[in-house]
Amino acid sequence: MFFKVSFIHLMISYVLVNGDFYVRHTHGRLDSSSDSSESVDDHKMLKKIEGIETKLTEMKKLLEAQNSSAEVFLSDCPNEWIRYHNSCYFFGKKDVEFREAEIICEGYEATLVNIGSELEYSFIKSQLQERKAPKHWIGLTDENVEGEWRLYPSGPLANFIIWGKAQPEQGRLANCVAIWETYEYKYVDEPCTNRNFRPLCERMARF
Repeated sequence: MFFKVSFIHLMISYVLVNGDFYVRHTHGRLDSSSDSSESVDDHKMLKKIEGIETKLTEMKKLLEAQNSSAEVFLSDCPNEWIRYHNSCYFFGKKDVEFREAEIICEGYEATLVNIGSELEYSFIKSQLQERKAPKHWIGLTDENVEGEWRLYPSGPLANFIIWGKAQPEQGRLANCVAIWETYEYKYVDEPCTNRNFRPLCERMARF
């Protein structure tokens, strides 16, 4: 994407510079020459240059708009990870309990995902739907104080939570949080020993 935009910048610059020279050069010839056929040829050539310039400008704007609006990047992350803003995400494929999920993430120098905003949640939800992945652990627990949901393992109170219908519902029996398709990919509280969920890991992208 960045290469394409740069290439088009170069092409447009070339057309603008050379087109401008050609316009000035042509105008000088038109003023000083009485050859009508040559003037017609010059006019046709000028129109072609203007047409190319217009098309390249439109392509430039389109690609820049796509580049500025794109939120998902595939570079600067390990293989099979996907990038969103400055983070890389890994959607595990093995059902494990909560602690095992965190250990798997640590093996990648990552942690269970700490979802901090509705935008990040929307990205993760879309990825889960696209992958048809129904159940994933996330880094959120109330193990220390019942009902006080904190990011795991970092510890601060969560500033974004989106519970599924009638959730949380299991009280002290369930201290760990997962995203579940059955609840429209929203949050559910589950026993941390439940082995029906997969890890969803997050790490910083490396530039």
